[in-house]
Amino acid sequence: DDAMKWIEKQVYWGAVYRDDGLLVSFHKTQSEEDGTLSVGVWQILIGGEKPKYLIGSDDDQITVRFSEIDGSVTGINKIKSTELIPSPRPTPGGGGG
Repeated sequence: DDAMKWIEKQVYWGAVYRDDGLLVSFHKTQSEEDGTLSVGVWQILIGGEKPKYLIGSDDDQITVRFSEIDGSVTGINKIKSTELIPSPRPTPGGGGG
Protein backbone atom coordinates (compact mmCIF):
# COMPACT_ATOMS: atom_id res chain seq x y z
CA ASP A 1 0.00 0.00 0.00
CA ASP A 2 1.43 3.39 -1.03
CA ALA A 3 0.48 5.16 2.21
CA MET A 4 2.37 2.67 4.39
CA LYS A 5 5.44 2.85 2.13
CA TRP A 6 5.47 6.63 2.52
CA ILE A 7 4.99 6.35 6.30
CA GLU A 8 7.81 3.81 6.59
CA LYS A 9 10.13 6.19 4.72
CA GLN A 10 9.26 9.01 7.15
CA VAL A 11 9.78 6.71 10.16
CA TYR A 12 13.21 5.73 8.81
CA TRP A 13 14.19 9.40 9.18
CA GLY A 14 12.79 9.68 12.73
CA ALA A 15 9.09 10.47 12.31
CA VAL A 16 6.45 9.06 14.65
CA TYR A 17 2.73 8.63 14.00
CA ARG A 18 -0.52 7.85 15.75
CA ASP A 19 -3.46 5.60 14.92
CA ASP A 20 -5.46 8.62 13.73
CA GLY A 21 -2.83 9.39 11.07
CA LEU A 22 -1.08 12.34 12.70
CA LEU A 23 2.60 12.09 11.73
CA VAL A 24 5.32 14.38 13.16
CA SER A 25 9.00 14.64 12.30
CA PHE A 26 11.85 16.82 13.56
CA HIS A 27 15.31 17.53 12.22
CA LYS A 28 17.73 19.68 14.21
CA THR A 29 21.04 21.04 12.98
CA GLN A 30 23.58 23.07 14.89
CA SER A 31 26.57 25.12 13.91
CA GLU A 32 28.98 27.20 15.96
CA GLU A 33 26.82 30.30 15.48
CA ASP A 34 23.26 29.03 15.25
CA GLY A 35 21.06 26.12 14.36
CA THR A 36 17.82 25.23 12.69
CA LEU A 37 14.86 23.12 13.65
CA SER A 38 12.71 21.74 10.87
CA VAL A 39 9.33 20.34 11.87
CA GLY A 40 6.95 18.43 9.64
CA VAL A 41 3.35 17.71 10.61
CA TRP A 42 1.11 15.64 8.34
CA GLN A 43 -2.44 14.36 8.67
CA ILE A 44 -2.73 11.08 6.79
CA LEU A 45 -6.12 10.40 5.22
CA ILE A 46 -7.25 7.09 3.76
CA GLY A 47 -10.22 7.33 1.46
CA GLY A 48 -10.57 10.96 2.53
CA GLU A 49 -10.92 10.09 6.23
CA LYS A 50 -8.64 9.77 9.25
CA PRO A 51 -7.68 6.15 9.87
CA LYS A 52 -8.76 4.38 13.04
CA TYR A 53 -5.64 2.19 13.28
CA LEU A 54 -2.26 2.16 11.55
CA ILE A 55 0.22 -0.69 11.92
CA GLY A 56 3.32 0.43 13.82
CA SER A 57 1.71 3.56 15.26
CA ASP A 58 2.56 4.77 18.76
CA ASP A 59 -0.11 7.09 20.14
CA ASP A 60 1.96 7.82 23.26
CA GLN A 61 4.73 9.49 21.24
CA ILE A 62 2.67 12.52 20.14
CA THR A 63 0.54 14.77 22.31
CA VAL A 64 -1.72 17.53 21.05
CA ARG A 65 -2.88 20.42 23.24
CA PHE A 66 -6.02 22.41 22.51
CA SER A 67 -7.00 25.88 23.65
CA GLU A 68 -9.62 25.89 26.40
CA ILE A 69 -10.97 29.12 24.92
CA ASP A 70 -11.67 28.26 21.29
CA GLY A 71 -10.56 24.66 20.80
CA SER A 72 -7.70 25.54 18.45
CA VAL A 73 -4.47 23.55 18.53
CA THR A 74 -1.91 25.25 20.77
CA GLY A 75 0.87 22.69 20.63
CA ILE A 76 2.01 19.37 19.21
CA ASN A 77 4.80 17.58 21.07
CA LYS A 78 6.90 14.66 19.97
CA ILE A 79 7.68 13.05 23.32
CA LYS A 80 11.11 11.47 22.84
CA SER A 81 13.44 14.47 22.97
CA THR A 82 16.42 12.21 22.21
CA GLU A 83 15.00 11.84 18.71
CA LEU A 84 15.73 15.52 18.10
CA ILE A 85 19.40 14.57 17.74
CA PRO A 86 20.02 12.96 14.34
CA SER A 87 21.66 9.58 14.61
CA PRO A 88 23.63 7.80 11.89
CA ARG A 89 21.46 5.60 9.72
CA PRO A 90 22.71 2.30 8.27
CA THR A 91 23.22 2.29 4.55
CA PRO A 92 20.97 -0.15 2.69
CA GLY A 93 22.87 -3.40 2.14
CA GLY A 94 26.03 -1.91 3.64
CA GLY A 95 28.01 -2.61 6.73
CA GLY A 96 26.87 -0.81 9.85
CA GLY A 97 30.38 0.49 10.51
